[in-house]
Amino acid sequence: MTQNSLRNKVQNNRNDSRDNRGVHESRPHRKLEFIKDDIKEFIKSLPYEEPHYSSNKNVKYLDTEFGSVANIHRIFIDIRPEYKSEVNYHFFSKIFKEFNIKFKKPKSDICETCENFKTQISNAKKLNTSQIEISKLENDLKNHEIESKKFYELKKQLKSSTLNDSSQAVICYDFMKHLSLPITKTNLEYYLSKISIHNFGIHDLKSNKATMFLYSENYAAKGPNEVISCINYYLNSILDKNVKQIHIFSDNCYSQNKNKYLWAFYDHLVKIGKFDKITIYYPFPGHSLMEIDGDFGKIEINRKRTDKIYIPNQYIQLIKNSNLKNPYNLVYVNYPLNHNLKNDGIPIIKVKNYKKGFSQILKSKLNFCSNVKIVEFVKNDIKICVNLREPCNTSLEIYKNSDMNEIFEIINNLENAYNNYLPIKRNKLFDLHRLLKYTILPDNTIFYDTFYSNESPTSNINRNFLHNYIIKQNQSNSNKMSKK
Repeated sequence: MTQNSLRNKVQNNRNDSRDNRGVHESRPHRKLEFIKDDIKEFIKSLPYEEPHYSSNKNVKYLDTEFGSVANIHRIFIDIRPEYKSEVNYHFFSKIFKEFNIKFKKPKSDICETCENFKTQISNAKKLNTSQIEISKLENDLKNHEIESKKFYELKKQLKSSTLNDSSQAVICYDFMKHLSLPITKTNLEYYLSKISIHNFGIHDLKSNKATMFLYSENYAAKGPNEVISCINYYLNSILDKNVKQIHIFSDNCYSQNKNKYLWAFYDHLVKIGKFDKITIYYPFPGHSLMEIDGDFGKIEINRKRTDKIYIPNQYIQLIKNSNLKNPYNLVYVNYPLNHNLKNDGIPIIKVKNYKKGFSQILKSKLNFCSNVKIVEFVKNDIKICVNLREPCNTSLEIYKNSDMNEIFEIINNLENAYNNYLPIKRNKLFDLHRLLKYTILPDNTIFYDTFYSNESPTSNINRNFLHNYIIKQNQSNSNKMSKK
């Protein structure tokens, strides 16, 4: 954005009610106070954004287009040229620091539709396109932004309206960006593949309490089986037993949060009377920031403060320490996530094969899934809507037939999705082998012994080769310590 457009943006946002009385050379101290007041009024007039999930609500954020304090100082001088000789950068900066203002970081997961509109508008202006066409594009962008904000408005509205109603719950869930292991801080690490630790989080908007489901990439995948298994545990073991209606906010990831298997699971819960109604709300892609992302942010901040991470136990402790005021519930998926694979008191759930079970009764393909914004499960129907501002009036049929006995039979006899640890890619296995040379592991570490590959030519490699390496590494470390 150009300097002129930034200046105009500020000028349009400010209400200049400056009183010039008392401003004359015979009273320099009073004049200095007026200058300070003008600077403060200018800073207050900047177009701030309130933080979504920060616990410090006094912090305000400026868009990255403002760049820096130096750039804001230049805008101030452009607007108030009479202060050019009196207000230098250091004087301005000192007053700016009195305000709790931060600059937003550049977005990495932006809305494709927003960017498309902005690009079209920018190109239209460069090509001297008619103002009518430019206005139409700007109006379309504005309407899209209004529609996308409805997701956040609904969250806020439902959280407020159900706060004192114990029969209703408002939750959101998502996967965190994977946590890498081991972290050695060596130069070699940046060129090698590392193990991924997965974290599926569920956040209760009313209690502000979050639950983290943690597992290694060789324990389970990241599909509907894992998501449904985690949600099933949460609804049966953590959610308040008085809840009869659930409002769920989720992103649009088809393989995890927006598929026929998950919908069949929710429909089943309503049909058996566990809940009276379940409603899922999906945002526009790129406009899906949720409270669980705030939890993930706290974990990420704590991770960046941590030096080296050799074993999964360190991640568990790191996550525990990320929110001491309102500690997270922790749950393991399939196996304990620690160095010795022993039970440490954290609950363990088994991933069930919902996908295989439901495939027997579900239609092979559902139309219009990608455009759905609301899915509503009631006793005898599944209703959908493609607009967050409208009620659900369209029925959706996901089953080949509606034989309830068959559905109950499948749910009650689900198999475990996995009978063993999952293989990893051959290259990743050897990268792990190389990275372990730079780690110091406890004597009873067997976590890394669970990794293996089925890819040729490693099919003849015994899974215990990593375990044997760890023993040698520990013996070497012990010898070094004894010599000291």
